[in-house]
Amino acid sequence: MSNNSTQESGSNPSGELAVIRLVFQIAIAVLGVIGNVVVVVKIIRGRNIFSVMTPYILSLAFADLGILLINYPLAILKIHFPGEFFLGEAVCLYITPFAETFFGACIWSIVAIAAERYMQVAWQITVPHLRKRQSKRIVCILVLIWLVSFLVAGLPPYFHYIYHSVTRECYPDYTVKKFRIVTIVNAIFLFFLPLCTISLSYQRTSKLVGQRAFRLQDQTPNSSAEASREKIKKNTDAILIQTRKTKRLVIPLVILFAVTMLPYHSFTLLLAYADTSKIPLDFLYNYMTVVTVFVAINSAADPFVYCIINDEFRREIKTALSRCFQCRLGTWRRRVRSANLQITNGSAGITNKPFVQAHETYL
Repeated sequence: MSNNSTQESGSNPSGELAVIRLVFQIAIAVLGVIGNVVVVVKIIRGRNIFSVMTPYILSLAFADLGILLINYPLAILKIHFPGEFFLGEAVCLYITPFAETFFGACIWSIVAIAAERYMQVAWQITVPHLRKRQSKRIVCILVLIWLVSFLVAGLPPYFHYIYHSVTRECYPDYTVKKFRIVTIVNAIFLFFLPLCTISLSYQRTSKLVGQRAFRLQDQTPNSSAEASREKIKKNTDAILIQTRKTKRLVIPLVILFAVTMLPYHSFTLLLAYADTSKIPLDFLYNYMTVVTVFVAINSAADPFVYCIINDEFRREIKTALSRCFQCRLGTWRRRVRSANLQITNGSAGITNKPFVQAHETYL
């Protein structure tokens, strides 16, 4: 979430509006962090909430946490304190460029879920086989996702970010040509290509499942092939059920991603190809604010999508919140009892001794 065209100055909203906006931005981040932390904790504890999708959901949760804890605060600082970077040279030159990696890991983790479902259908792998997955292959896919995301989105900024210690400015110093190339590559790799891949995967998956069901209906029943036919039907039904479950999860995530990330990529393309000197600074400032909020919503809303789609995860969230509330309530009650006890003990120890001593001098 970096650019070098809105670095110097922007609109300065009124104090009350700025505070309200900042509170809203912080609330989004807090809710998103809590939700994604719950996802990570539940998966690490071994709860098989999302079955075959679990490793990719875990990768997506880590990417969302990176966006909410690193990208989002950096963007908020840029909005509220344009032209001045308070976090130092190390954060500017090393953390800020790497943070772009989280965008790629986020969307390509969703792509991996869709591609995984297509491979299961295309290779005719049944549900029992899903439990015997090759963990090395999954790890390799996840490592590849993060590595390629870093090479494409995170590595190029490392060579262009500069930091001025006197003015405390931090920004990528691109030439116009390089900035346009980077913007186009990011738009393709982080937006258009993933969406096309997901659409193609589910189109092919639906076609394969439909063809398999159609062939099964056209088979002529006979005594020798009846057992085999029943086995094929059972496997086909299992694959169909798993495909529907995956679609129920991935489609809302994809729609959420497309709606919330479109303003971000349109904003970067605007900065790269438009003459920003002719665009009012108020417009650029407000546009950047909306873009930042939308990016945060994309990462913060993913756990709530899981709650809506997945009944088991919704129960896990309710249980976690209930335990947290009971723990907080118990702590509050203990503090109240301790305070009351101190007040009682203090009251019992109060005497009129200082008053008597003060008046004995006059006797």
